[in-house]
Formats: sequence, structure tokens, C-alpha cells
Amino acid sequence: MNKKYVVTILIMCVLVLGACFSPWKGDEGTVSISIGRANGGRALTTTEDEAFITTSQDCLYTIILSGGPGPQQEQKDLAYNTTVYFSTVPGWWDITVTAYLDGESYANGSRRVDIKPGPNGTITIPMALVILPEPDTYTVTFDSNDGSAVDPITGVVSGATITAPTPPTKTDFEFAGWFKEEALINEWNFAADTVTADITLYAKWEEPVIPPEPDTYTVTFDSNDGSAVDPITGVVSGARITAPTPPTKTDFEFAGWFKEEALINKWDFAADTVTANITLYARWKEQEETINTGDITFAITFDQIRDIADLVIDKEISNSDHITDRIIVTLDDSARYKSIEWRMNGITGSGPSFMVDLRNGDFGSEYVLTVEVWTTDNIPYSKKIIIYRDEFIPEE
Repeated sequence: MNKKYVVTILIMCVLVLGACFSPWKGDEGTVSISIGRANGGRALTTTEDEAFITTSQDCLYTIILSGGPGPQQEQKDLAYNTTVYFSTVPGWWDITVTAYLDGESYANGSRRVDIKPGPNGTITIPMALVILPEPDTYTVTFDSNDGSAVDPITGVVSGATITAPTPPTKTDFEFAGWFKEEALINEWNFAADTVTADITLYAKWEEPVIPPEPDTYTVTFDSNDGSAVDPITGVVSGARITAPTPPTKTDFEFAGWFKEEALINKWDFAADTVTANITLYARWKEQEETINTGDITFAITFDQIRDIADLVIDKEISNSDHITDRIIVTLDDSARYKSIEWRMNGITGSGPSFMVDLRNGDFGSEYVLTVEVWTTDNIPYSKKIIIYRDEFIPEE
């Protein structure tokens, strides 16, 4: 049942009018219409609920006098709690009141009244809310094409968009969207397409694209008579590998893995990548015993016989990684001589002691050290010392 509301139209007495208008003319009827509680009157009342009483304060009003013996009069955009005045030809008139909320017609009412000459009495006009027709609504059904079921969307207002439902599932297939026709030609755009009738959307399915398995390879290790090393299998093309635990071989030291049997190019585990099945080859070097790895210090003594004597230093000097040895020679009886000079392979020195650095020397070479002394009576003496370095090929 439509709700009926009441607007009370207050007719101002002539004493009030006199404060606002010129004196009343005998051939005119004067009415004042108050909206709300203007001038102490209650303009809006209800007999059923308070809905419109509350909302009415947010409305703007239009009042029209029409259908009478004089010209139509209209006053618009009237706020709540205001009073307006009409002076018109006496007679029967239609008074229409319309309330607007947010620019839309919200409630209206009308009444035909007999406006007498002079001031008139109180008139009430029943108001009714504007009943808008229910909008058309539709149902969107989803055909999942043998996928899992999807519930329909009901009560969709005509012209509205819909929210995409949770996608269905189908074994061994990937969901590819909802389409407007069974032929799956036009995909439904949930952000833009609107519903204007009952429709069915159809699921499209595609076989998943399975990427091909990457090429994989095996790296085999030839330990060249050393302990066995397991191959590395399933190496993805272009990947690096981790160096395995080094093999062992009696009386040899492991010197790395190489790309060919000739042991020319060493495999770099930090940079080289596998792009085919390959074999890496172990390189070995003979273990060397380190006889001496520090400084060699010795002293020599001249005898009183004026001749050249050879003294061979028969210590072998070798080191497993680098040549780091020095030779330091001291003349024990240096106080007996006023001058001492040393010479060795182009290196010279003077004084009671002489040091030579052999780190840059050649293995397997003789180093001839000669010391010459002069006595206080300028008699020269000399002694030749032969130093031999044991041959050793260091690891590359």
C-alpha cells in the first residue's frame, strides 16, 4: 500500500500580511503556504510513519497554483521551514506540492481548493511518496562446457555489469574465459559489457602448454689411473657444475681437471658451462720431497796457502710451489783481511757477509761464488764456491 503523507498549508491572517504586502484588495484572495514549521505551524505531518518527516528536511519543494480563473503561478526550489505567499484571483484552484530529493521527484500531493477574497483559512494537502517502477532484472547462467559447475547470477538490474565468478576447473585443461556464444567467438568483458536480458555465458578451455624438457648432459671424469670419480648426470644445458672431490693417486699430487686427454685446457668450474656430454681428464704431478725451503747459511775459511780452492756446496735446494731460497755466506776469519769482495753470476758485494736471492734462478744450474780477500800487505787470496740447485718443475 502506498504511504500517504500530509502537508499542512497555513493561510496567513490579514494582520500578518499587512506587514509584508500592500493592503488587501477586495477582488483578490491571499494565501501563505509554509513548508515545515515556519511561523509556528506544522507543515508536514504523517499518519503512518516518520520516514518522510525525517527526509523532508533534505528536500527542495515546488508549489504550483493552476487550473483557476487566473494565470498559473509557480515557486521553485523552496527550502524546508520557509513560507511563500500567493495573491490570486478568487475561485477554485489546484494547489500542487512536489518534494525533490537529490534532484529526483520524491513525494507529491495536490488538492483543489476554493480561494475566497481576502485572507483564507488552513488547508491540508495529502502527500504520497513517488513509487518508481521496479527495474527489469535478469539472470546470467554459466555453461562450463564439462567443467565444474558455476552458480548463476540472479537479479541483475538491466544495464548493469556483473562480477566474474570463480573460474571453473576441468582436468587436463586451462580455463580461457567466458564467451557470449557457444561458438566461443566474442569474449565477455566483465568490466564493460552490461546485462540487458537473460543470457548464458560459455566457458572456453585450452590444453595447457607444457614447456619442453631442457636438454641435459653427463659429465664423466677420467682420473688417469687415480681413484674413481662418479659422473655428474642430468646437467641442464648451459649450466655450471660443482667440482667433485679430487681423486687420489699414490706418489702423485692432483693438479686439476682438463678438457682433453692432452691436458692442455684446464676446466674452470666457476665459469665453464656444459653444452654436451663431456669427459674431463685428471692431471697428476709427481710428489717432490722438500729438502730445504728456507735460507741456507754457511761459513767459509781461507787457509794460509795462496791458491784457488774449490768448495762445492752439495745441498739440494728445492720447494714444492715457489723458489724461495736465499744463500748467505760469511767469511769466518774476515778480521784478518783489509778488503773482501764477492762475485756471483754478475752480482757483486763486499764485506764479511754476502747474500744472494735464488728465487728467480734456474733449476739445474750451477752458481759460482767467488770471494777475494786482500791481506794487510796487499796479498790477494781467492776461493771459488760452486752451488748447485736441484732441478724441479713447479706446478702450473
